[in-house]
Amino acid sequence: MSRSPFRFGRNLFPASGVSNAGNLYTLQRNQRNMRAHLLVLTALSLLAAGTGSVSAQSAGASAPPAAAAPAPAISSEQEAKIVEAVKAANVDHAAKMEITLRVGAEIPRNLHFYPFPKEVAEIAPEYGNYFYVVASRKIVVIDPLSYRIVAILPA
Repeated sequence: MSRSPFRFGRNLFPASGVSNAGNLYTLQRNQRNMRAHLLVLTALSLLAAGTGSVSAQSAGASAPPAAAAPAPAISSEQEAKIVEAVKAANVDHAAKMEITLRVGAEIPRNLHFYPFPKEVAEIAPEYGNYFYVVASRKIVVIDPLSYRIVAILPA
């Protein structure tokens, strides 16, 4: 019988139909080893790709998402109208937050917050892109992109 150039030795599927279990086991072991090697190589290539982006960030190519800019200043009259519009929305949206309520604080990613009612966009258009949640008897204004508190209004 001629010797196969492959590591497993003989033909895995002999013409006689006799099972070649030893060679099949060797083939399966080699496949597992190959998968493990591919997994390691993929992880190393992803790590190398990630290292390049980190060095680009440290060179100033893109800024990390830092603290959100505070919400635009509004008058006390606008603030009072926003509070009334939120109260009139009549939505059960009181949240229990385990964080200190302060401008710039990051909120939990699983917190459900709401878009302001349409009246708020008419009262203060600068608040149109922000969302809110009521917590600790305060209206917490949230930047939905950075998940940071941009303003706190009394409720």
